[in-house]
Amino acid sequence: MNILGREKVSLKTNLKRAVEGGITVVMIKLNGTQKT
Repeated sequence: MNILGREKVSLKTNLKRAVEGGITVVMIKLNGTQKT
């Protein structure tokens, strides 16, 4: 049970990191288009 719980938590944190990374990439792209 504890192992499954830890796996779920790690999956959630990985999802959060992926979402945050995607947002930062989008923001960088938007900033780049604004500059040009």
